[in-house]
Amino acid sequence: MDENLLTTIVILRFMEELDVPCRSTEMTSESHLVGTRVFIAAQEKMSDFSGLRRAAFLVALRQEIHMAFIQGRVVHPNFDLDMISRLVVPDSTGCDYANLIILHCASCIRYCYGSEEQSIATWEELRERQDRIWIERPWIFHPMHVNENSGVFPEIVYLNDAIVTGMLHYYLVEVLLAAHNPKVPRLGPGQAKSFRETNEHIKKSVLTICGIAESNDRTQASYAYVCLAITMAGDRFTDLEHQDAIINILVKADIRFAWPTGPIQRHLLEGWGREVSPDLVSEQPQVENKDDQQHVELADSIASAIAMLHD
Repeated sequence: MDENLLTTIVILRFMEELDVPCRSTEMTSESHLVGTRVFIAAQEKMSDFSGLRRAAFLVALRQEIHMAFIQGRVVHPNFDLDMISRLVVPDSTGCDYANLIILHCASCIRYCYGSEEQSIATWEELRERQDRIWIERPWIFHPMHVNENSGVFPEIVYLNDAIVTGMLHYYLVEVLLAAHNPKVPRLGPGQAKSFRETNEHIKKSVLTICGIAESNDRTQASYAYVCLAITMAGDRFTDLEHQDAIINILVKADIRFAWPTGPIQRHLLEGWGREVSPDLVSEQPQVENKDDQQHVELADSIASAIAMLHD
């Protein structure tokens, strides 16, 4: 497939992501994500991938992970993660290691949201791989600056966007593995203690994700991961200061970066037993003018045409 067409589909898929609320009671149509089939077909000749095609394919995997989180489903089974790992090319910027973390995240999503029984052996294997990722991370994956006492969210500054993206996926995996740990007792004398420890670990991971995004706000896409983390575990926070900080960062993501966070804001406020303001940020990003609306409609038409070509 022409690499320019692959890249076009990635851009159109991104535009559709902007229209999907972080929390929805209905399954989204993923009309533009029909292009997933195109990427699956493109895996056949990965050895011939150019730099642009490789980048487009890896971004497509990140988009699939994003939608899997939102809908609570597995990463499409036809994404061959072992084969995709061959696309990872060693470099000095951290992109290679970040992509390995992203692939591990996809594997964890398949385990946590899959229909098969969550075996202890598989969980331990994923947990061991997660621990190795942390221990063996290159020096550039260590923060340039850390301040754990900077406020509700820790201040954690990284060298570049690739490292930020990789570490955000790492902490999303921390949330997933903690929440889906089959070793945690459901009943008995150790249940309450295990629940508290798991809850605190998940909350700390969410706060870390928020802190990374705020400390590296040049990486605008990081706020998408903030929305995912808060959607999964935001209702666990009972402290008012934490709750206010979480709502504020969701408002920022909606207003500055057009991530539709209105539904999750409403869900959290209701879950916390707090008043839902009528001025709550809208549930869908606003189109500022007629020209922008026409651009969106044109993109929709192009996406539909591309999908038809590959049906």
